[in-house]
Amino acid sequence: TLLSTGVDRGVITASKLSAACAVGLMSALVQAADLALLARLGFFETHGGGFLPPASAFSPLLLVPVIPAAIFAAALVLFVSAGASTFKEAQLKMLPALLAAVAPTLVTLFPGIGSAPVTRAVPVAGLAVSFREILSGRQDIAGLLLAALSTLSLAAILAWAAARSMSGEGIIRGS
Repeated sequence: TLLSTGVDRGVITASKLSAACAVGLMSALVQAADLALLARLGFFETHGGGFLPPASAFSPLLLVPVIPAAIFAAALVLFVSAGASTFKEAQLKMLPALLAAVAPTLVTLFPGIGSAPVTRAVPVAGLAVSFREILSGRQDIAGLLLAALSTLSLAAILAWAAARSMSGEGIIRGS
């Protein structure tokens, strides 16, 4: 394993985080290209109030909340895997962590919750609210930046905790 070599653990952590971010961002770009193609082909025209937004709602601004979300997901995966001693243990810990990370996005389903700065300041939930606002045609750049900053701050804390967890010698011995 890389951890038993002379390479600095911070470099290993940063490399793993970069690789996970690259995969997440590439996946997001493929999904965005797919949505753009479907919108261009007219699959989102609802003609009278369906569930899908009109093609005009899809803007390049939709990619902005995806970037912090991908970085957060990568940091979460790195944090969970750094704290596990086996692959199976990491798998068992991953589902509850992902469910807990996705739970704040449910805030968009509650009718009384708007796009107040307090809501935007909650990591992950703020991104979901920003995404909803962009799809509905309202583009609040300040709120989007606040949501991105809060989510990126949590991602930085998770990455720091993963690096700290990987810096101990117990990770090499499996204890």
